Amino acid sequence: MMRGWKRWSVLWAVGAGLVGCGDSGPKTYDVTLDAAALGDATRVCSTTGTSQVGAVDIPAQQRWTIRESGFGGSVLQVPDIHYTLEGSLIELDEEDTEPDAIEGTTFDQGPYEYVLFNTYVQPEPRGTFYQALRYTIADTELGDSISGFIWFRNELAGDPNTTFPDKECTLTFPLTGRRVED
Repeated sequence: MMRGWKRWSVLWAVGAGLVGCGDSGPKTYDVTLDAAALGDATRVCSTTGTSQVGAVDIPAQQRWTIRESGFGGSVLQVPDIHYTLEGSLIELDEEDTEPDAIEGTTFDQGPYEYVLFNTYVQPEPRGTFYQALRYTIADTELGDSISGFIWFRNELAGDPNTTFPDKECTLTFPLTGRRVED
């Protein structure tokens, strides 16, 4: 009887070890945003069409870490989000320089998306701005390299007498990344 117990214990331990060998640990990437897009960003607006807005203050070199979260989801950790885009400040938390974490889509299969929403009231031009900042990794799995983009959307809803020419504008910044050891 003891011999049978040992054999089943060994088989169980081997099986449990194999099940736990998946690559579900954190994945860290050195990410590079397209320098041309950051240096002279292209804005696409609902009313005025496409125009150049000049340089933006998103760091071109970033380190991202993607971790599995509860219920099969994922969390993207990026350097502190404190950008000025379209004259609007985008930040996840005020007066903090620590990396920011954004909940996202599933960990096991891409594409992967992480979205922040922000709302603020602006006195001139009068209105409420609705902002979205989306980090997208377009790949179907988190391998040795990634590609995707950061997308920003700014929408004004408010006073019909405002002189703000565009009600909705977007900016897109392509990116690539290489996996580094965790």
